[in-house]
Amino acid sequence: MALTRQPLGDQAERWVDPAKFGWWSGDHHIHAAGCSHYTKPTEGVLAEHMFRHCKGEDLKIGANLTWGPCFDFQKQFFCGTIDKASQYPYLLRYDIEVSGFGSHQSGHLVLLRLKEQICPGGDSSQHWPTLGLNTLKWAKKQGAITGPAHSGSGIQIPEKTLPSYTVPKYDGIGANEFVVDITHDRYCRKAEVRAQFGFSDAQLHRLIAAGTFPAPTYFGPRSPRWKQSTLNEFDRRAQSGELAVAAGASALTQAARTAYADRAATGEITSKRRATAAAKIAAGVREQVAA
Repeated sequence: MALTRQPLGDQAERWVDPAKFGWWSGDHHIHAAGCSHYTKPTEGVLAEHMFRHCKGEDLKIGANLTWGPCFDFQKQFFCGTIDKASQYPYLLRYDIEVSGFGSHQSGHLVLLRLKEQICPGGDSSQHWPTLGLNTLKWAKKQGAITGPAHSGSGIQIPEKTLPSYTVPKYDGIGANEFVVDITHDRYCRKAEVRAQFGFSDAQLHRLIAAGTFPAPTYFGPRSPRWKQSTLNEFDRRAQSGELAVAAGASALTQAARTAYADRAATGEITSKRRATAAAKIAAGVREQVAA
């Protein structure tokens, strides 16, 4: 019996649109080149092809990341904004994954919402910094959103319980450099801010509300934090007269800063932090034993 080809007449239809319920789908890590299904022959696929992928998978947002393979061909599509192939509500944008070049050996980085695609000093991928921190600083200066691409790869530990004091191998493509990247500009708690500047809670809240003092980043509903570099810049501007500190905040005095520096120099602040951390760990261990 001879076999003949018959076209399928069925038309697939989506049965749900999550965006109508406030859920916007997206993928912040897709590639148009270098992966196994289009390695080199055509230097990858074009923007209109990637848009069709996004639309077909109902990705309202697609962050198409140019990376090591085919970098010099794919870089032509970067425009620093939504790609012209986009059709609302499906938005395609080209950005960068630091992979196969630069600081990739200390972990792949995703750089989103870049205004400039390539680090100063060249027009390709061969001159990028080999320290991830320097790449992140360059990206953040232009307002980019940054982070590790494969966080857990290389920092796994055999234990299943917390806390654990096992040091990971840091031998993969994950967040191998995160300790350096996070701690280079540490975050300060509200108590430290009050001690450093001599503010009361009420004074601090008034200054933030007035836009005089920098707003915090919240690590939880009741966990405001301020970057030390941000506090240093506020202090510099206040002391130089560039920033007029509102009336009622006269506690911003040399005496308050001197007292804070003295406490830091004697190790009082560090010892209190360690004692608090140890108490939290002990409480967690007691809870595990009780369970």
